[in-house]
Amino acid sequence: MKNVFIICVSKDPRGAKIVFVNFLNRLLHSKRDDIHYFLFCSWEDIHSYECENITVVITKRDGLKGIMFHDRNFYKKWSLQNNIIADVVVSMQNTTINYFKGVRQIVLFQQSVPLSDIQWNPFIKSERSLFFYKNIYPYFIKRYFTADTIFVAPTNWVKEKLASKLKIPIKNIVTIYSEIIYTDASKIIPKIHNDSYCHFIYPSNGSKHKNHTIIIEAVKFLRDTSGVDISDLRIHFTVDKEGCDYLVNKIKRLNLEECFYFDGNLPYHQVLSFYKSANALLFPSLIESFGLPLIEAAQFGLPVLTVDLPYAREVLSDYEGVSFLPLHDPSSWARGISMYMTNQIRFNACEIKFETGLDDFIKLIHKSL
Repeated sequence: MKNVFIICVSKDPRGAKIVFVNFLNRLLHSKRDDIHYFLFCSWEDIHSYECENITVVITKRDGLKGIMFHDRNFYKKWSLQNNIIADVVVSMQNTTINYFKGVRQIVLFQQSVPLSDIQWNPFIKSERSLFFYKNIYPYFIKRYFTADTIFVAPTNWVKEKLASKLKIPIKNIVTIYSEIIYTDASKIIPKIHNDSYCHFIYPSNGSKHKNHTIIIEAVKFLRDTSGVDISDLRIHFTVDKEGCDYLVNKIKRLNLEECFYFDGNLPYHQVLSFYKSANALLFPSLIESFGLPLIEAAQFGLPVLTVDLPYAREVLSDYEGVSFLPLHDPSSWARGISMYMTNQIRFNACEIKFETGLDDFIKLIHKSL
């Protein structure tokens, strides 16, 4: 019996968990009887995947301390305590781990910040974590890299940046596109707002690289320069006000409080309900490894306003309902928003297909044994 360690220890209840759960759902149909799969994660509900040859191990990995010490000590120690040595280690959390020599590691890379040219200021609270991911995190990504380590990039542009920015040999990188389980949009109940407002949604965390400020500046442009009546405009950020002072203060300073809702971290089914009823998806993130909401919105035929950057172009090149807008031009974003304020438009729903997917990821793992 071969042993495979699959590691996804994250506090992220949305992006990281969705990718992990989609992978596990596919693994259930592709697992081999001669392999025991050990799932190391932070989410208790993953226990539901346990069966004869799948074991779930709940562990925590918090912040810089977790990255520094958990990845260095935990997996070797656990293996020795339980007398179970992995034949392959699959890290779905961007970084290599400290493990026994001769055991191949496959690293699914989904953290885009280290690949960006944007510089962040460690003395500004809202940019401190971005500074870490840009300047320090690359050390942990490659900390235990060996000649047979394989990095899996979710898009071609990430593959190119891993080679050029992090100097990972191109022969050690493969592109396997992220994959989502497509939802039957007809079965999703729309979010009921009980008002006549036009609602836009930006599903993301509150990190500064998500570029929420361009949306705020666009609304200001609509009101002050274009003379558009914004009294019926409502934009939903899926973050809490706490921890996003830079956004809250900017909105207050511009007297735009009535236009913005901070809905907190929404469960996945509620985000899908928003897609069903919203006027458009707003997605101005400065950098993404994949941009999952772009794919999700396309399957609902929802209009998408996003940035004209490689990550967005690569995943939505075949969707008719997308507008690619300049990165730092509030007037373009204002025009895009105003275009969908008066009418709720839907395009042909689009299930984005890629040449590779989860089946190829699982084949890579099995081939590495």
